[in-house]
Amino acid sequence: MFINQNQLEHLLNPVQYFSSTQHHLEIDRLFVPSWHVLATTSDLPKDGDFLTLELFGRPLLLRNFQGEFRAFLNVCAHRHC
Repeated sequence: MFINQNQLEHLLNPVQYFSSTQHHLEIDRLFVPSWHVLATTSDLPKDGDFLTLELFGRPLLLRNFQGEFRAFLNVCAHRHC
Protein backbone atom coordinates (compact mmCIF):
# COMPACT_ATOMS: atom_id res chain seq x y z
CA MET A 1 0.00 0.00 0.00
CA PHE A 2 1.30 3.44 -0.94
CA ILE A 3 1.64 5.95 1.88
CA ASN A 4 2.73 9.46 1.02
CA GLN A 5 5.76 10.46 3.05
CA ASN A 6 5.01 14.18 2.69
CA GLN A 7 2.05 16.00 4.12
CA LEU A 8 0.06 17.95 1.54
CA GLU A 9 -0.98 21.46 2.47
CA HIS A 10 -4.66 22.10 3.10
CA LEU A 11 -6.34 24.06 0.32
CA LEU A 12 -9.02 25.11 2.78
CA ASN A 13 -8.91 25.54 6.50
CA PRO A 14 -10.53 22.54 8.18
CA VAL A 15 -13.38 24.76 9.43
CA GLN A 16 -14.27 25.70 5.84
CA TYR A 17 -15.23 22.12 4.98
CA PHE A 18 -18.41 22.42 7.05
CA SER A 19 -18.89 26.20 7.15
CA SER A 20 -22.24 27.48 5.83
CA THR A 21 -20.52 30.70 4.72
CA GLN A 22 -18.04 28.71 2.60
CA HIS A 23 -20.91 26.63 1.22
CA HIS A 24 -22.79 29.75 0.06
CA LEU A 25 -19.63 31.22 -1.47
CA GLU A 26 -19.04 28.04 -3.46
CA ILE A 27 -22.63 27.99 -4.71
CA ASP A 28 -22.50 31.66 -5.74
CA ARG A 29 -19.09 31.49 -7.41
CA LEU A 30 -18.95 27.95 -8.81
CA PHE A 31 -22.43 26.62 -9.40
CA VAL A 32 -24.71 29.60 -10.14
CA PRO A 33 -22.65 30.88 -13.13
CA SER A 34 -22.51 27.40 -14.69
CA TRP A 35 -24.87 25.66 -17.10
CA HIS A 36 -27.26 23.13 -15.58
CA VAL A 37 -29.54 20.57 -17.18
CA LEU A 38 -33.01 21.36 -15.88
CA ALA A 39 -35.16 19.17 -18.12
CA THR A 40 -35.17 17.31 -21.42
CA THR A 41 -37.26 17.97 -24.50
CA SER A 42 -39.40 14.95 -23.58
CA ASP A 43 -40.32 16.68 -20.31
CA LEU A 44 -41.93 19.54 -22.29
CA PRO A 45 -43.19 17.86 -25.50
CA LYS A 46 -46.04 20.21 -26.52
CA ASP A 47 -46.21 23.93 -27.20
CA GLY A 48 -47.11 25.75 -23.98
CA ASP A 49 -45.91 22.99 -21.65
CA PHE A 50 -44.03 24.31 -18.62
CA LEU A 51 -42.20 23.18 -15.50
CA THR A 52 -41.48 25.04 -12.30
CA LEU A 53 -38.56 24.21 -10.06
CA GLU A 54 -36.10 25.73 -7.66
CA LEU A 55 -32.36 25.82 -8.35
CA PHE A 56 -29.99 27.09 -5.66
CA GLY A 57 -32.82 28.96 -3.95
CA ARG A 58 -34.04 30.63 -7.14
CA PRO A 59 -37.54 29.82 -8.44
CA LEU A 60 -37.47 29.00 -12.16
CA LEU A 61 -40.08 28.53 -14.87
CA LEU A 62 -39.22 26.51 -17.99
CA ARG A 63 -41.53 26.78 -20.99
CA ASN A 64 -41.84 25.38 -24.49
CA PHE A 65 -42.54 28.17 -27.01
CA GLN A 66 -43.25 26.29 -30.27
CA GLY A 67 -40.18 24.10 -29.85
CA GLU A 68 -37.97 26.85 -28.40
CA PHE A 69 -37.27 26.31 -24.72
CA ARG A 70 -36.78 29.24 -22.40
CA ALA A 71 -36.09 29.66 -18.70
CA PHE A 72 -37.34 32.54 -16.57
CA LEU A 73 -37.17 33.57 -12.94
CA ASN A 74 -40.56 32.53 -11.59
CA VAL A 75 -41.48 35.84 -9.97
CA CYS A 76 -44.29 38.29 -10.57
CA ALA A 77 -43.29 41.03 -13.02
CA HIS A 78 -45.31 43.56 -10.99
CA ARG A 79 -43.77 42.68 -7.65
CA HIS A 80 -42.24 46.07 -6.82
CA CYS A 81 -44.51 48.33 -8.88
